[in-house]
Amino acid sequence: MRSSNNGYGYALDGLIGAALISLIYLPVPSIVAGWVFAWDRFYHWDHFMIAQALAHQHGMALSLDVYAPYGLGWPTLLSSISGVWPLSHQGAIEFAAFFCGIYAVSVYALMRVAVSSRSLALAGTVFSLWLGFFSPLFDELGTGLSNWQWPSMLSLRAPFDALFFLALLMHGRSGRPVFSVAAAGLAGLGLYFETETGLMLIGTYIVYWVCALLFGSRTRDEWSSTARSLALPLRPVATLWQSAIAFVLVLAIGLVISTHGRFFYEPAAVLASWLGGLLNAVSVSSLLFSRFVAQQSDHLFFALGSFAICLYAVSETAMKALHRRLDPTSLLLGCVGFYGAGRLLLFVWNSQAIRIRLVGLSIAIILTLELKRYLDSRGEASRRHSGSAPIARAAPVLILITTVALLFSSPTYVAYPNRWNLDRTQEVSRGEYLIPDRREIFLDKSRDLQLVGPLQAAIHKVRALESQGERVAVLDPFKTFIYLEAGARPWTGDAALFMNTWTRAASAALVDRFLETGPRYALIRRVPLDGSLIFDTWTVLRDGLRSRYRVVEELPIFDLLFCETCPGPS
Repeated sequence: MRSSNNGYGYALDGLIGAALISLIYLPVPSIVAGWVFAWDRFYHWDHFMIAQALAHQHGMALSLDVYAPYGLGWPTLLSSISGVWPLSHQGAIEFAAFFCGIYAVSVYALMRVAVSSRSLALAGTVFSLWLGFFSPLFDELGTGLSNWQWPSMLSLRAPFDALFFLALLMHGRSGRPVFSVAAAGLAGLGLYFETETGLMLIGTYIVYWVCALLFGSRTRDEWSSTARSLALPLRPVATLWQSAIAFVLVLAIGLVISTHGRFFYEPAAVLASWLGGLLNAVSVSSLLFSRFVAQQSDHLFFALGSFAICLYAVSETAMKALHRRLDPTSLLLGCVGFYGAGRLLLFVWNSQAIRIRLVGLSIAIILTLELKRYLDSRGEASRRHSGSAPIARAAPVLILITTVALLFSSPTYVAYPNRWNLDRTQEVSRGEYLIPDRREIFLDKSRDLQLVGPLQAAIHKVRALESQGERVAVLDPFKTFIYLEAGARPWTGDAALFMNTWTRAASAALVDRFLETGPRYALIRRVPLDGSLIFDTWTVLRDGLRSRYRVVEELPIFDLLFCETCPGPS
């Protein structure tokens, strides 16, 4: 009978996981791809991972040849699977949607183990989705797709934190070294995939182990959500060594793959280039906080409330530790609070307030754990008083119904083009496709249809020159899109390969590098884009290239430049 019940429970958990994936997965990703294209021409997606993935696909070493500001994992993964999942903007968005669904399942797994109650675990997971994905509080554009403008707003920013906390919880209950090793490996993956978040996971791991060494016991209570004591490994030093080896091994393998083996020969250069961009991420000052208060006052209440919840979790854990009553769940509470507070202090104050949603998981875990503790205490009191606890048994179901209603009634969710809303959202989002043979990008007719011809002409020209062995430097905000569609190798003379150069000084430096190492052909816009900064960039580029390059062909909106004195293809 017990085996039958377990089988039924696993099947139900599987159905819940499939339902969570269906809430986020995009069956027609071109809808979102077209919206992102219309909004910012894929600038943030290129900057986050697509441009770097394209460069890695063509044999360039991430960090050494190409600037990778967020992390190395996602570009390397997209490049590595391009044989079975072709690299494109639409494909990357579809892959991200699928992963975000898998991430939601990992959150449910963490909640399920932490609180036991399936209803309460699902309620906490749904609430985390509402906070981080479907809350109208942060859908500033009112489209339901605001998250997709910035891939750094998605679960891609912290892909392994839920599994990391699950491993810590299991280690706290059992003391088994394998869970500590798993947590260390996940922290290494977190650092590799998104450097800044990985550093926060490392800090959380250190805090966890300090508490485990100071307050752990030899008691084992592996699977119980009401474990009374924090388990300490029988050989903590050996466990820490094993965990350190797992952490280093994960990072080393990733760095070797991302650099096409150059990490073996240039480890110092790779590490310096990879970690050097983090200096600005850890700057915390009253100036940043005051600027946040002044400029982002619409979200101030939520920001300060989130910070207060995280501090509460840390203080609760500290008080239990001081009274020698620290259990695995309480330590998890404190670790999650520490992690959430770190994300707020080190990132949100120095960024857009909309990114407060990045602490949605921390807030959901803390509130779910505290709600579980409250219901348990009320149930125990009712049983002592009357011998039963009907309210405590019914409360998780009522809470689940409330959170599901909150999610489904959100206008952000209603506008989101998942499987359940697809017919309605397609009616709103009709348009034309940019590259008809690829059906790649969904367009808004009024603004973007005029780009179809010029971009097709540029793509065909770059592809033709590439087939002749020539390299073409595309000096335009569309550079990644053109390279990707043409199947061409990007020019590597610019250290920040795919970043738009917004200042005259940066543009002048780009010209100098281009004149030294640039190919014979260059593609540049004939008339600049709107905006004074972009106009300055375009002016510096055009003026700087005139000394050696001349126009050899006029394409729609682009000029093809040629340098007679530059070396040809080898």
